[in-house]
Amino acid sequence: MSNLPEWVQKYKTKGIYVNVRNGKYYLYKGHSERVSGKKYPKLVCDEYLGQVTEEDGLIASSPSVLKEIKVYEFGRLYLVYQLTYKHSEVARFYKQRESLIYAMAVLLTLELEANQLNYENSWLCLKFPNLDLTQELQEKEKLTLKRMVIQMKTSIESYLGSDYYQLMQYCKTVYAVWVNRTYHVSHINKQLQQLMKKHKLVFELGVGHE
Repeated sequence: MSNLPEWVQKYKTKGIYVNVRNGKYYLYKGHSERVSGKKYPKLVCDEYLGQVTEEDGLIASSPSVLKEIKVYEFGRLYLVYQLTYKHSEVARFYKQRESLIYAMAVLLTLELEANQLNYENSWLCLKFPNLDLTQELQEKEKLTLKRMVIQMKTSIESYLGSDYYQLMQYCKTVYAVWVNRTYHVSHINKQLQQLMKKHKLVFELGVGHE
């Protein structure tokens, strides 16, 4: 669209398109898709970016937030998970309730009570859904749980060394947030990013849309 004003044209870069309606200019990201039987590809809108005005430039879109928002403790739990999930093999080997015992072990490793409330308010209920932590463990399962917690604590402290306490503190600020029917990881500060890079750690929710 060559007849766009200069103050609009500067926003029109690769993959960015302008739609003109009633003399107003709207910006969006898009891509082309070929349609069977059609000579020309069609343009598909991927994301609406906002309106462009001469006075204010780009007025970014503010997407509406659906009513229900859920927040789950995530950072510390995922840190434990990525460094210790191999230890769940103990319960699997003995043909015990692996997911239940491991979820309880994660909570206990973080010195949290292994109860239903802590489970349901954490990322564990997303990764290992439909667990009932009110169930009584069998005596052999209790022994497995105790052994697993000891092994998991040892593994984490050995891997993180002197950064253990600091990493745990920073990870407390990281949450899994469910908004507009999608899960997101909350903000990760620079100090935590640096420590994660140092120890080759990542945050991956492992869940998406509902």
